Amino acid sequence: MTNALAIYKDFDGLQRAAMALKSSGYFKDVQTEAQAIVKVMAGSELGLPPFASMSGIHIIQGKPVLGANVIATLVKNDPRYDYRIKQADDKACVLTWYENGNKVGEAGFTIQEANGAGLTGKDNWKKYTSDMLFARAISRGARRFAPGIFGGSPVYTPDEMGVDTDEDGYIEGVSVTITEPTPDPVEEVIADAGPVLPTNGHDFGKRPYNPTTLKAALTKKAAEIGTYNASEKQRNLLGALLSEHYQGDDAKRYEASLYLFGAASTKDIEGAMVKKALDWLNPQKDDGGAYAIDAMAQKELSGVLDAAQVAQGQDALL
Repeated sequence: MTNALAIYKDFDGLQRAAMALKSSGYFKDVQTEAQAIVKVMAGSELGLPPFASMSGIHIIQGKPVLGANVIATLVKNDPRYDYRIKQADDKACVLTWYENGNKVGEAGFTIQEANGAGLTGKDNWKKYTSDMLFARAISRGARRFAPGIFGGSPVYTPDEMGVDTDEDGYIEGVSVTITEPTPDPVEEVIADAGPVLPTNGHDFGKRPYNPTTLKAALTKKAAEIGTYNASEKQRNLLGALLSEHYQGDDAKRYEASLYLFGAASTKDIEGAMVKKALDWLNPQKDDGGAYAIDAMAQKELSGVLDAAQVAQGQDALL
């Protein structure tokens, strides 16, 4: 299993791979660069290369979702775990599970269970009954008998999240993004602000964040939202807060914004990133009615400009 801290240390490399794959246009469920980066990051934690991560991993309602083929591959690639097929037909799929060569149990899924869950009326269940039974059996068995392949995170197949798949367990259709409504008033933005950066097992619990951790946290959290139409008021507020921090120096503001959010101008930042940037900055009104950045966010911003300049220098050498 790839160490999570090493993954975030190589965040720039993962970002470049994800952006290249997203730009190819071959992965229709990925609508933003942030979503692509999160998929590649999630796959890296599981030991998957970028292409396999883009093909076989989906983020649905904030949960990592893997195709049955990917789960089976992770099991077979892990020296601790293995499974053998005991039954695989249109009536049931039963798998016998092993850990370190010892039998530890059986897990399966039957057509009766599928009927009870209202699954068999779906087109993919009619076409690929035995494959869908296998997908449910492999995910159930992996959670029960091989949780180590997931690094402790609960993982599901697309079908378990109500998304149709093909016979290999890959998502059918174009998009699985959950879209949030767009708030208009600035006050609504402020009411939603707060310490909501991710703490899902990574080293995001201790603040202030260094610039690399901050960038990774914002990217991950923005991807969990999916497509989001940030209002003009939100974008203007973000720009004003950054301008205030950098004392009106637009060059510094643009450099920091490009490093953190992937775009220099607030007009070009992805909507989900605008929202999460405001959540992070957590602005509060002062006595004069002006918005001021949260003290913790100010500390974290203090190192961003240097990191941005270093990153630009590194890119120039590539």
